[in-house]
Amino acid sequence: MRKLLFLVAAVFTLPAWADCSVGQTSTPQTFDSEKITVGATAVGFTGSKVNGSSTGPSAQRVYCSVETDQIRFLVQAIPTAATGVLVAAGSYFEVCNTDIPRFFAIRVTADATLNCLYQR
Repeated sequence: MRKLLFLVAAVFTLPAWADCSVGQTSTPQTFDSEKITVGATAVGFTGSKVNGSSTGPSAQRVYCSVETDQIRFLVQAIPTAATGVLVAAGSYFEVCNTDIPRFFAIRVTADATLNCLYQR
């Protein structure tokens, strides 16, 4: 029950920039997924998943849940364990459009896992 309340509270307190659907005319379709281990060196999304392929255009939205531990991320620079947007384990976030290939995440204390869905 506590997890459900947290999820509901998180959904209704997201900042406006977290919504990739602004101006979107159709429902996003998930075309791929992956688990990313976030360690002591900053990592981004897998290029082949971000850039599209013969099956369709590139990702317009990446939706990730954070598992096991905190991470920090940035899209305009490389984060460190002390700088960047802090995201707690059990939370989720979205990365949209041109920010997707510029996304980098790093662990805060221990390795974390991101569960990500790629959508277009």
